[in-house]
Amino acid sequence: MNRQRRRKKCEEITFFLLESEPSGLLVSYIANVIDASTRYRMSMNRLGQIMKPHVKSGRIVYSLTVLGHSHWKLNDAYIPPVETTLTDG
Repeated sequence: MNRQRRRKKCEEITFFLLESEPSGLLVSYIANVIDASTRYRMSMNRLGQIMKPHVKSGRIVYSLTVLGHSHWKLNDAYIPPVETTLTDG
């Protein structure tokens, strides 16, 4: 698997996890999920390098927890709206 496809897969998994958890996730947790679900190793450092353009653009909000752990949250402006179906009756 070439580098571009690995990067794309990491971005897809990261955004899926962040969209499913509105309060955000620890970067170490995201790296562990990617590491466990793909054939290649994923460290927090490598994940940070891959996602750096999204953090700089503001799509992902970066913060530190009280214990000093890295925490990512999807910016509210970038969260896709949930589609609802209206039923008559």
